[in-house]
Amino acid sequence: MFNSVVIATDIDAGSDRAIPVGIALGRRGQLPVEVLTIVSEPSAPVDDTRRRSARADGVGAALRVVHGDDIGAAIVDQVRDRDGALLVMSTSATGLVSQRRGSVSAHVLSATRQPVLLIGPAVPDAVPLSSTTLVACIDRSQDSGAALRVIESWQGSFGGRRPWVVEVLATSAWPAGTIDENVEREQVDAVAAVLGDHGVDPATRVLHGGDPVQSLLEFVAEVDDAIFVTTSARWAGGRSHWYSTTRRLVQRSPRPVLVVPADVPGD
Repeated sequence: MFNSVVIATDIDAGSDRAIPVGIALGRRGQLPVEVLTIVSEPSAPVDDTRRRSARADGVGAALRVVHGDDIGAAIVDQVRDRDGALLVMSTSATGLVSQRRGSVSAHVLSATRQPVLLIGPAVPDAVPLSSTTLVACIDRSQDSGAALRVIESWQGSFGGRRPWVVEVLATSAWPAGTIDENVEREQVDAVAAVLGDHGVDPATRVLHGGDPVQSLLEFVAEVDDAIFVTTSARWAGGRSHWYSTTRRLVQRSPRPVLVVPADVPGD
């Protein structure tokens, strides 16, 4: 299960939508919450830390101030050996294509082996989290094992409604007949069965649509307090390829997206 919540933010930048989300989850799970902020070496480090601590006290969380010029690398270093920590951060999502574009979220996603709850640009300032519903998006091209472990941890730590396991079946395929809906349904049911073996009883759905992101967004429009769960691998060399469906989902979703590295450590 999760044992702490770490909110990565620029505490001097003012309001950050990740802070209320992280605080709410910490309270739901009765977990310690830490606000992590990365700053350049200040001219007066003691006064600087005290000033930031006062701001963190206002949201009821511990503060960790780390000095460094590479924000993404510093965030990854701070959570690297903290198994069980849930990292929460907001993102504009525009820089998730490549680390070279200077996106902090891209750097973090390309390097961390821990789940990251991303609050994308379409997520409103006030996110209902009274009783979340996980919507796990599976893809037959990827191993869903890592996501299943995280779903089990989430349900055990934060509770919530019955989760969903969904897959989007393309309305057209080339060559024709290459996608068998019965096979896809069997895969979704198999994933649900694994969760059932670990005490989580999800509902299942195979969606249909030409655009998987649009299909997922239409589906969660009818789901209370949804949080998407996606599994993503990464390219060799540290570059992120959370660029296709996951990237567009983060960019467009009015709900948070829990991104799980495919090589997230097991129990």
